[in-house]
Amino acid sequence: MRRRRTKAMGIALLAAALAAGLWLLPAPAVRPLKGAARRLVTPVQSVLIRGAARVREGWRTVRGMGGLVERYQQLSEEIVELQTDLRAMETLERENRELREQLAFFRSTGRPMIACEVVGRGISGWWRTLRLNRGSRDGVRPGRAVVSPDGLVGSTAEVNAMSCEVRLLSDPSSWISARLVRAGSYGVVKGRGSEGGRPTCRIEFINKDVEVRRGDTVVTSGLGGIYPEGLVIGYVEEVRTDRSGLYQSAGVVPKADLGRLRFAFVLGAKKPPSPEPLQGGAP
Repeated sequence: MRRRRTKAMGIALLAAALAAGLWLLPAPAVRPLKGAARRLVTPVQSVLIRGAARVREGWRTVRGMGGLVERYQQLSEEIVELQTDLRAMETLERENRELREQLAFFRSTGRPMIACEVVGRGISGWWRTLRLNRGSRDGVRPGRAVVSPDGLVGSTAEVNAMSCEVRLLSDPSSWISARLVRAGSYGVVKGRGSEGGRPTCRIEFINKDVEVRRGDTVVTSGLGGIYPEGLVIGYVEEVRTDRSGLYQSAGVVPKADLGRLRFAFVLGAKKPPSPEPLQGGAP
């Protein structure tokens, strides 16, 4: 260790002596040494200058990144606003289409109807009841059929001045006299709540000798006084024989989209036919 330290000190002293000597030498004698030193230092200076330039360019890029980030944030906000406007326009277009369909349905039927909007769902169950924004002051009465352009929805239950509760056909307390269109057989459609997250019903007490097929249309029979004849309830999904062996029953998928219903119509009382004028004059 002592030898290494002594050697290093000697080299340092030698370098200092050379530097002092160069300083004391006259200018003509030092000029060649200075030229040699420049030739040795110039490549190093070039590398250092290029490195410094790259550092400056990198710093300018980093400083510019701040502006790019701000621009990116601004563009992201504009995209979100445009997407929101687009969704709003799509919603308005869908509502406009639905209203046109409702208006066409309203004009196509010969019965008086009260147009309503769905404003709530029953707390006890999504597939049991819903609330409409029309009540007794609009002519709504309990026990009236509620329909949509697709088919039967249910019937009015509780009615107040400004709104009414509708018992959906999928409610387990709902019973509807029905008919199988193709087979011409009658039965009773009972609500089954929901199965697998969708509303379901079942038509029961079908004659055991009647051929029931998947996809058969089920409509109201007109018996019972609440539902007029011919309203589409839904379609047969599967068929089974009653335990007693005397009847058949079939699962029914409602045609009306009860889960996404936004508008509905309460059917009014059927208007009595106008009396025909008497033939001939008075006796």
